[in-house]
Amino acid sequence: MELHAITDGKKTNEELKEIIVSISGIVDYIHIREKQKSPAELMVLIEELIHAGVAKERLVINDRLDVALLAGIPNIHLPANGLPAVKVKTAYPHMRVGVSTHSPEEAKAAEEAGADYCIFGHIFETDSKKGLAGRGLDALGEVVEKVKIPVIAIGGITPANAKKVLEKKARGIAVMSHIFSSNQPKEAAALLKKDFEGGARLQLYINGQKTEVEDHVQNVEDLLNFFKLQDRIVVVEQNGEIVLKEQYGNQPVNEGDKIEIVHFVGGG
Repeated sequence: MELHAITDGKKTNEELKEIIVSISGIVDYIHIREKQKSPAELMVLIEELIHAGVAKERLVINDRLDVALLAGIPNIHLPANGLPAVKVKTAYPHMRVGVSTHSPEEAKAAEEAGADYCIFGHIFETDSKKGLAGRGLDALGEVVEKVKIPVIAIGGITPANAKKVLEKKARGIAVMSHIFSSNQPKEAAALLKKDFEGGARLQLYINGQKTEVEDHVQNVEDLLNFFKLQDRIVVVEQNGEIVLKEQYGNQPVNEGDKIEIVHFVGGG
């Protein structure tokens, strides 16, 4: 399951750098959501994070496509009222594009626009949206059922309720204050990650190596997403048979399957 950490827009670059570097080996993605910072300030932050060893692939730039492109960050997350996902994906097909959604209809629209995933919420009442009731677990379950793209749940999620969220088959969770408002952000991230890493695992043989993947991997498309190969040119062989690209979403993956994945990295 994926853990996304989203910055809270309340800290200096120096404070953000310290926290992000400390959690970069724990969380799967770190969203830079700093609306009050100038493009120049964002570029400085990103460059310092990369220099400190944070992988570009773990960084997600919120809203600012220009900054993501200039910094060479392959992930962009679009707010609900942001740039059209279809235009971003068409112009920059190599980028992983996410969209914030607040209803099953918005999630379906994001999928149809070519988004690689959507964030849905808020699930529970949260300090960032005081007075607004959460949309709840049933609404999350409805969204997961309605779309094929991964759904990341957000809003008031803590170690106390994270497993209930994941029981609705969300691909992962996104948190802001639980990590960035904590006095011990690294420990907070590690505790949250530990709480949902104990779920069921599927054992496969990937390129000859015994490999465990998370239980949400149900088909070849899920498997490529799990290894972050969804945007690569790949050839997949399952139990001695080539799987055609148009079959990825419907080709089930089962315990003990022998799968060969060859991905091409370019050249000339």
